[in-house]
Amino acid sequence: MLVELEVVQVSMDPFMSSPVLVLRDPASDRRIVARLGQTEAVALLSVMEKISLDCPSAHDLALSLLEATGGRLQRVEIERRGETRTCATVVVADRDGRERRLSARVVDGVAMALRSAIPIHADDSLLEAATELDANPCSEWHGPADLLEALPDEEFPKYKM
Repeated sequence: MLVELEVVQVSMDPFMSSPVLVLRDPASDRRIVARLGQTEAVALLSVMEKISLDCPSAHDLALSLLEATGGRLQRVEIERRGETRTCATVVVADRDGRERRLSARVVDGVAMALRSAIPIHADDSLLEAATELDANPCSEWHGPADLLEALPDEEFPKYKM
């Protein structure tokens, strides 16, 4: 059974000092935590915090291409594939209304869903197996701006201008 999730936060895992994405089932408060790279965290935070970037992201481009060809994003489904892999399926409707299912990384599916305000679903069994992680920011991290400021110039130069 598919359960609709909401994006709760992007924060720092205080144990690994790396960004994480937290998705939550609002009905049960069960959570899925996905580890992110810094640029992936920026892609999500820029939408969540309404931070304007100079150039469109790859997610913005993909959505523009989809719209230009008459398609539209329907939903994102997160599912387990095999023993240890979790992937996303981006469900799009073509110009004739037929659904197409495209494989994606979880972070890319979530980024596109946030930009399009479409639902994110996960299989209930994925939530049952999920381990809880204390995703509260560590004491040195005060919010999304701190994460962006900590990026080296060569990794995200446009933000530092």
